[in-house]
Amino acid sequence: MRQLLPISMLLFACATAAENNPATDFARPMEFHDAVLSPTGEYIAVQRSADEGKQMVAVVATEDLSLLGHISAGSDYSPFNPVWANDERLIVQMSLDLRREDFQRANGELLAVDFDGDNRQMIVQQPDLVSYGRDFNKPANSLFGFATVAHRLPGEKNHILIRLSPYERGRGGRIPVLYKMNINRGSTTRIAEAPTASASFVFSPDGDLLYTVGLDEAALEGGRNEWVTHRYDDGEWTRLDQLNLDADALSILASASNAEIYLQTGHSNKPDRVYRYNLETGDRTVVYAHSTADPTAYDFDRNTGELVAVHFDDGYPNLHLVNEDHVYSQWYPALWEAFGGLRVRIISSSDDHRLLLLHVSGDTEPGQYRLFDTQTRDMKYLFNAASWIESDKMSETQPIAFDARDGLKIHGYLTLPRNGAEPAPLVVMPHGGPYGVRDRWRYNRNVQFLASRGYAVLQVNFRGSGGYGWGFGESGYGKWGTDIQYDIIDGTRWAAGLDVIDADRICIVGASFGGYSALMAPTIEPDLYQCAVGVAGVYDLELMWSTGDIEGHDFGDNYLQKAIGRDPEMLRVNSPLHNIEKLKIPVLLAHGSKDWRVDVKHFKRMVDELEDRDHPHETMLEKREGHGFYDEENRAQYLERLESFLAEHIGD
Repeated sequence: MRQLLPISMLLFACATAAENNPATDFARPMEFHDAVLSPTGEYIAVQRSADEGKQMVAVVATEDLSLLGHISAGSDYSPFNPVWANDERLIVQMSLDLRREDFQRANGELLAVDFDGDNRQMIVQQPDLVSYGRDFNKPANSLFGFATVAHRLPGEKNHILIRLSPYERGRGGRIPVLYKMNINRGSTTRIAEAPTASASFVFSPDGDLLYTVGLDEAALEGGRNEWVTHRYDDGEWTRLDQLNLDADALSILASASNAEIYLQTGHSNKPDRVYRYNLETGDRTVVYAHSTADPTAYDFDRNTGELVAVHFDDGYPNLHLVNEDHVYSQWYPALWEAFGGLRVRIISSSDDHRLLLLHVSGDTEPGQYRLFDTQTRDMKYLFNAASWIESDKMSETQPIAFDARDGLKIHGYLTLPRNGAEPAPLVVMPHGGPYGVRDRWRYNRNVQFLASRGYAVLQVNFRGSGGYGWGFGESGYGKWGTDIQYDIIDGTRWAAGLDVIDADRICIVGASFGGYSALMAPTIEPDLYQCAVGVAGVYDLELMWSTGDIEGHDFGDNYLQKAIGRDPEMLRVNSPLHNIEKLKIPVLLAHGSKDWRVDVKHFKRMVDELEDRDHPHETMLEKREGHGFYDEENRAQYLERLESFLAEHIGD
């Protein structure tokens, strides 16, 4: 690849702040979450925070960032994930109430809107959750279901393809349908119904339907996942062979050519791989394989959909170039070098690839958005996800690894306070989930808050975590109170053996499943920790079968059966509530009264038991919060309570 430095940069100046940011700085939500260039690069659609934990989509002029239009949140939804259909009109997804989530969960609806916010039209809606109101026109059609944009159709300015999963019970709800839609009127033409369940449509670069890859229904009814391909010719489907892949899981990424696709496979004995696969011949080529790390993100060409690069985290962020001749690949080495070790990702571009929209982030950098002109080599600063945070006053995070007691290699991260005294007190912070979730080398406001107060922070990607292969994730099922906790405990002992850590001042703090671990691990090793903090934690496993939003439907019940089982004795053995007699340390419990995932009964039962035993504890119950604290004021109050609690039990 050619070397393309130097690159001129327009850097911005940060305001001077106190040595330690106040808790309110770490309670503030990120201001910007995503951005997408319009096809010509004249406009940028920006996803940003709004009031009450919601989000909005705004469109600004690329030249001066002046506001041109916006789509606000409603009472029970937020707009997100804007897609430019052409340079004047974009498609926006709707999400469920973001006050209940750290991320966007699409509700299936699609809104078409002009760049200036006018001519709003609901083009796909739900029968029982219609988000249009005084600001939206009524639905333009009778499409009800869960929809995503399947293809932009770059050769047709006023049309897109959408993939719709109808809201029907049984087979109908599993079979997606492809529609061509007029983005101005909302009128539709039905192209085809997929021949198999959970099918992905495969297109030519121009948007012609070529194939589907989906689950064989007979195998599915027998409890097996078998992926099969069908070719589309003149309105008819022809079944081809079953996919020739030795994989336990599979997802379609993109079309590579008329008969080839890129797909990601999961395996029981190695991390996920990415293949280029020929649907006609079954020939395959590995384009990404790593000894420890799954792919974390992909870069696609916005015009052709071609896979350009694979991002992965083998401790620090890294990049694998799939197509080294692509313009992204030609610039990536220089861009990564220019930002000196930070993660750089091209998140969008103009259709002619002259303008590249970059997201630059790292352990101390919340996220800069910059615009790079490949012709002039000018780098323009746009905005920052958290402009009030000064990167040079944050603490560095380092990847770590240790061997668990059974010999399994466990990875994680250790953050040491920038100006703290050594040896430092330690906060162990297990993540939530537990499955499919992992900690990464990136800015974490909770970690940085604790580090700014002089605490080292340990994050353990225990078995069951995502990012290390399908098999590693599967190994955590049925191990909530055993192997997962042993990994956290072994990680704590590893860190306690370091010269920079004070082994006599350790607290464990977690939320959701992390809250479960914060109370469970100290019952297994009562003398290892000096205090525990649980936020929205699971404390009584039996309650998971009668409360919350997981139980009561097939998918949720199957998950619970696999994750924790249903044997009453084992549920009690692995519940913090029924092991309180082993707990020797003071506890802080925080919960939201409206928690839909982990019912507040978990909190109340735990508090009652602690009070009955006269066990030292503090509580924080917020009436308007759900699964976690999303109101900025409540988050600040929690951080202040946490700071006081830690200072009392493991502070200087």
